[in-house]
Amino acid sequence: MLPGPSAAPPSAAADGILEDLRRELTEAQARLREAEDTIDAIRNGEVDAVVVASAEGHQVYTLENADRPYRVLIEQMQEGAVTLNASGVVLYCNQRLATLLETPQERIVGGAFTRFVPAEDRATFAWLLSGSTEDGGRGEFTLMAAGDLRVPVHLSFAVLPGMEERILCGVVTDLTQQRRRNHELAETNARLVAEIAERERAEAKLRQAQKMEAVGQLTGGIAHDFNNLLMIITGNLELARGRLGAEERVVPLLTQAMGAAERGAQLTKQLLAFSRRQNLQPQVLDIHTLLPALVPLVRHAVGAAIVVELVEAAELWHCRIDPHQFENALLNLAINARDAMPEGGCVRIVTENVTLDESVAFGIPDAHPGRYVAVSVGDSGHGMDADTMERAFEPFFTTKDVGKGSGLGLSMIYGFVRQSGGFVTLRSVPGQGTRVTLHLPWAAPQDAVEPVPVPPVPLMENGQGTVLVVEDDEDVRRLVVQLVEASGYTVIDADSGTAALAVLAENAAIDLLFSDVVMPHGMNGIDLARVVRQRHPDVSILLTSGFTAGNRVRDPVLEMEFPVLRKPYRHEELAGAIHHALGQRPRLPSCAPASSAPDVAAPAADEAADEAPDAEPSRPRVLLVEDETLVAMAVEAMLDDLGYAVVGPASTLDEALSMARSEPFDAALLDVSLAGVHSYPVADLLAARGIPFVFATGYGAASHPEPHMGAPTLAKPYGVSQLTGMLTHVLPAPRRR
Repeated sequence: MLPGPSAAPPSAAADGILEDLRRELTEAQARLREAEDTIDAIRNGEVDAVVVASAEGHQVYTLENADRPYRVLIEQMQEGAVTLNASGVVLYCNQRLATLLETPQERIVGGAFTRFVPAEDRATFAWLLSGSTEDGGRGEFTLMAAGDLRVPVHLSFAVLPGMEERILCGVVTDLTQQRRRNHELAETNARLVAEIAERERAEAKLRQAQKMEAVGQLTGGIAHDFNNLLMIITGNLELARGRLGAEERVVPLLTQAMGAAERGAQLTKQLLAFSRRQNLQPQVLDIHTLLPALVPLVRHAVGAAIVVELVEAAELWHCRIDPHQFENALLNLAINARDAMPEGGCVRIVTENVTLDESVAFGIPDAHPGRYVAVSVGDSGHGMDADTMERAFEPFFTTKDVGKGSGLGLSMIYGFVRQSGGFVTLRSVPGQGTRVTLHLPWAAPQDAVEPVPVPPVPLMENGQGTVLVVEDDEDVRRLVVQLVEASGYTVIDADSGTAALAVLAENAAIDLLFSDVVMPHGMNGIDLARVVRQRHPDVSILLTSGFTAGNRVRDPVLEMEFPVLRKPYRHEELAGAIHHALGQRPRLPSCAPASSAPDVAAPAADEAADEAPDAEPSRPRVLLVEDETLVAMAVEAMLDDLGYAVVGPASTLDEALSMARSEPFDAALLDVSLAGVHSYPVADLLAARGIPFVFATGYGAASHPEPHMGAPTLAKPYGVSQLTGMLTHVLPAPRRR
């Protein structure tokens, strides 16, 4: 575009602008020279102040005014600040450093900084000063404050640039709180690690306990079901053997089958021992009284190639255990030790007193604080690795070759000790050996009952008199009846205390009561002996038991003792004990009235039999309660073969309760477990009606709760003889058809 005719000439406008710029540049250069001159004067110390004019007026600046903000900042720092020359002399320090060193500033400035550095750190401090560059040098030191107080600090130095003399500016950071926090953090971390480890131990202990409890429950259930199967097998085998007679080709086969069934029954007993459902008869005793007879058995079991050492505590405490189960446990451990030393070695048996406090007991599975009698069996065998040790107490776990071990030895020991209130520990190192320690619960020595062996007695022939045999186990009762009859005595048998009292009420010619101590249906042998002594003081009493170590038991009510023949016994021992008991015939000075004795329901009688004595008496009726169909069929066949009439069977609790209320019967046989529920309500109803009953279970009598703990119980599997023995405790023996 062309300029309009009225526009100024371009050259004239440009010249004006250029002139203005030159003038402004000249003024700016003049002001710059003035500022430079002023700065040079300030640097050279030629002026004390600078006055600057502005629209707001004149402002005076001095050197003190210029660095005041920085001085205030340094004085307010939480760290100490210090300026040193090359020789380490303090040129400046802030108040924070003076407070840190507990020394006034005027005493710090002008002196050597090394006087606050301990002698052992001065060489490192000198290296830090000489090595510090503009990038800085740093390190942790200890400074000596007033009163020889040591203060941990972090020193950081940098060389001030642009200075002719080497000047170092330093920052001093107090590390006291940081060290304290680090220490507290370390302690907290250590506690946390300990708590985590403790929790892991507790969780591992809980997992082990839960695993063993679960395995125990499973084992008990398997034993129960297996007992039901054995019940069917043994019952039918006995029935078949009884009906086939002396068939030469069949009887050996039945005998072998019965032997295998009995081995199966023994296996279920071992399983019940692990699940802590076996019947224990604990006694308070000194372990040392058992060892003299037990150690020779151990030496015989391990063989001549193995040395057996016994180390006994000087004053061993008493403990409360079942002595027979303890003997089995020690022999089992010795046999395991023998198997771990095929080339020979050493078995070491040690007894000692052990007291556990809460902290120690917490780290041991199944342990509780308290006092224990520890019995350990150690060997010098091949030992176990960690995986084997973890599973050592599990049922059926074994490291032995197939056919050389059932894997139930340690399981039985574990169950026995746990049921006794103790615990077991296992220590093993591969290649060095294994030690198993039984920790048995302490007991007061005044309660101790030392085992007294029963001396053998001579066989007494041509005995005279009538003996009432009371035994709940049918097989045992039949054997005892034969043994007593073989000694020349007349025998009447009963399978319970109730049945025995009924016999005594009807027969005044009884000379001796021979009864098992462990009796079902709420009346044990001691209870029966007490009632007999009160009602029939002329009847001699002899008891027998496989759970009592002594040869006498004490009745706390009558405050008298009854003789006991310990099972198992030989024929001559039985005959001698009966002869001796008949010769004693102890009597009470004054006989208590019959009303003071516990009321015992008499067995139900069939009145029609009295009206027609020549007619065949009615068969006793038994209510059968069993939820397993095959078991019910087998038991029903056995009852029928024995001459009993069966009511039922009832397979559920409701059916059993209905029949118990409405059906006429004389006794009942109750399976404890009915499809997940117990038959105890039926037992309560029968007890209220005065009708005797017998439990049947695969778990053992020890599994009954109160008030049925002492009830008569058939342990599955049972045979015809056991069933007969138990029922004759509560009912008169029926006439066989």
